Amino acid sequence: MLVPEGGRETRSFRVSYRALRGLVAVGALVALGLTVMAGSWWYLAARAARVTELEREVEVMSRDRDRVQALVQRLELIEEQYESIRRLFASADPDAPSDVWLPPATSAGSRAGGVARTQDGPTPPTIWPLTERGFVTQGLHEDMEGAHPGLDIAVATDSYIRASGGGTVVDVG
Repeated sequence: MLVPEGGRETRSFRVSYRALRGLVAVGALVALGLTVMAGSWWYLAARAARVTELEREVEVMSRDRDRVQALVQRLELIEEQYESIRRLFASADPDAPSDVWLPPATSAGSRAGGVARTQDGPTPPTIWPLTERGFVTQGLHEDMEGAHPGLDIAVATDSYIRASGGGTVVDVG
């Protein structure tokens, strides 16, 4: 029964139990749908809150990727320089025995190598500086504390030594 406010006429409606159960079922479905929508909104809001954190992680990873690419380029340059040093030790006859042994450029020992420094910048060696056999007693150690600025080669006293690349002689001993 419906009674309007201030009105004199009332209206009566009859609802069967079957129809009432149907309305309750529809109401329950609507409530369930609203609950699912609220839950999914909460889930999406929680995921969206992580967006700034994930963006920061992407920035860090991008910087790391750039640093790795720079390291790869530097490693390739060092390997090229090392290979040029290895070529300096090569003799005209590849079957001839040599007192000089250097590990291959692809091994873990290929981290050695370096470039002669001049006032104008780096100048890689272009030739082997000796006219006779010699052997390396100490290699380059550019990135270590107390860096060794040159390559020590043992040869007999009064041996002829030529410049292996451009540069300035600073000390002879």
